[in-house]
Amino acid sequence: MIYTGLIRKGHGGASKCFMWENERRINEIQAGLGIRPVAGSLNIQLDKEFDWSPSLAINFLVMDVIKRPSLLGEWDHFVCSFYPCKLKNSNGDEARAWAMRFKKDIDVYRKDFVELVSDVHIRTQLNLNDGEKIELTTLLDNNV
Repeated sequence: MIYTGLIRKGHGGASKCFMWENERRINEIQAGLGIRPVAGSLNIQLDKEFDWSPSLAINFLVMDVIKRPSLLGEWDHFVCSFYPCKLKNSNGDEARAWAMRFKKDIDVYRKDFVELVSDVHIRTQLNLNDGEKIELTTLLDNNV
């Protein structure tokens, strides 16, 4: 599936979660995906709803705070889904990433909003700014 979207500014919460307890989330994602992600995520508002079907993802347990927005509360393991993607900027430069969403949050957040994690700093690699248009292609879909 190919989506078009706009880069959106985040609030820094993902970066803090990735760094929590000696980079625990980074280590858990590395164990599950085999890549060491950069702390934080890239936010994209898509032109249509993302296909959050669990069968299109790699699913494993990742620690998350039970009650947001504070990180000071209790944490527990929750199933988190990672969807392999390819991004392309307006110059045709590409980067690989994973759309990430906790199963408990599938219906909490808008389905046309994605947070991407990668082993590279995507904003820097693709020279992206807030409000810029980007193409996102999922690498697995229901038509395979």
